[in-house]
Amino acid sequence: MTDLLTAEQVDHYDRLGWLKAEGLVRGDELARLRELVIEADRQGNSRVETKRDVYKYRTEDQYTRTFRLSADVWTQYPELLDLARRLAPAARQVIHADGVRLYADRLFIKPPTSAGGLPTAWHQDLPKLPFDRRDNVTIWVAVEDIPAEKGPLAFLSGSHHLGPIAAGNYNSDEEMFARLSPSERAAMTEIVEVPLKAGDATFHAGLTMHRAGANVSSQERLVWSVEYISADTLFNGVPHRGVEGLDLTLFAPFDHPKFPVLA
Repeated sequence: MTDLLTAEQVDHYDRLGWLKAEGLVRGDELARLRELVIEADRQGNSRVETKRDVYKYRTEDQYTRTFRLSADVWTQYPELLDLARRLAPAARQVIHADGVRLYADRLFIKPPTSAGGLPTAWHQDLPKLPFDRRDNVTIWVAVEDIPAEKGPLAFLSGSHHLGPIAAGNYNSDEEMFARLSPSERAAMTEIVEVPLKAGDATFHAGLTMHRAGANVSSQERLVWSVEYISADTLFNGVPHRGVEGLDLTLFAPFDHPKFPVLA
């Protein structure tokens, strides 16, 4: 299996909990991805209730003003499964797993502030997810250029080493840092915002604290993301829309057609 990332990139991810991969998707593949993202968003596969109903930390209005979310888009557009399969070896590299499954793909369409758009607050992904271990990674692909003014992701470097901080969101740097001990605050000083060109991607671990600024441009921000878990990750029973109605076995692998092994 061909490695998509260099040893230096994997080391960066191990140390800091995130990395930037330039030109991960290119040419015709990128053009087709953009077409599929626009089409899928128009079809309205919105999953606002994912956090509104289960976690209740934002109203529907606040949530949709942060981003329009569509999930499991690959089930309607098999070409996205093909792309997720191509990128899976990179996920396997950073997770250091023998194999990886697809957990979900998602669209994150962030409206501009002129349309009422809001920033995305600081958070960790993993505390809200039904996994028994930390072996998950999200690859976040820029479908179009995402300069600083469009709201790219920013990461608290090294924060994945802290473990779960909380399942909630923090609306400012000060609020987020207040959750850390004095020694943790002293060690976690580097916040890195990562603008992207079309086809670039960021990778981040489920325990990495991250946020996105407001989109102050005049256009929506288009992102396709794909989340992978190690093939031997077990279902821990946490309620999550991604597993709703699937009758998974507690503390057994995610052996279900919705979570195919891709690498």
